Amino acid sequence: MRERRIGTLEIKKRGLEVDPAALRKRLKPSGRAAATLVLTPTPEGARAVVCARMGHLERPPLG
Repeated sequence: MRERRIGTLEIKKRGLEVDPAALRKRLKPSGRAAATLVLTPTPEGARAVVCARMGHLERPPLG
């Protein structure tokens, strides 16, 4: 989080015993960027994915 200067962090979890508030305190996010941290179990163990919103995608003109 620090390396990417993520200050606003939303934490989503599925199927894991994690306290998002406690994790946020441990990560100490600071900065101007925003991201979502997705925590999920996999057959290999728990995984974390950091996601950021994309800007509006350009669409090709119709016709």
